[in-house]
Amino acid sequence: MGNAVMPVLKLTGNSRSYEEMKGLFDFNAGIVLEGVSVKEAGEKLLDKVIEIANGEETKSEINEDFEFIIPRENNR
Repeated sequence: MGNAVMPVLKLTGNSRSYEEMKGLFDFNAGIVLEGVSVKEAGEKLLDKVIEIANGEETKSEINEDFEFIIPRENNR
């Protein structure tokens, strides 16, 4: 078995950036600035996290882009 890959969920708080780079971002938190309540946006984000936990690939996985993985503290 090779190295395990940790999914990285990328989100932005800028709807314009999300629209211009949908291939990079998994979630648009900028919907809050457009009138969606923080509660509803949080529920949508939780739904996305659950989808990923159930096997949906993140944009990082699809693009094989893993530079944002946070190293374990003991490996620093």
